[in-house]
Amino acid sequence: ASYFSIHLLAGDQSALAWQFAKSDMDKTAGLEISQGPGGSPKIQGCLAYLECRHHALYDGGDHGILVGEVTHIEFSDQERDPLVYCKSALGPLPAIGT
Repeated sequence: ASYFSIHLLAGDQSALAWQFAKSDMDKTAGLEISQGPGGSPKIQGCLAYLECRHHALYDGGDHGILVGEVTHIEFSDQERDPLVYCKSALGPLPAIGT
């Protein structure tokens, strides 16, 4: 089985989101990365980590739609607002749209 990971970022991690969004940057530079139970990469310090088993891949026209089964979840023990993208801006949940 092949696994992939999903990381939920905190409101103060917008720089990390942009690091992964830009094509000209080393995606893993300066990050502490370990492996989840299925071997997927796990970035330390995120709000939550989900490890998923590949379930299906569907044709989405000019892209693919990947469906996964969540097999493992970890939550941070820190109380932080999540990072959201809204109206072309990244920020903590309460600050967006105000």
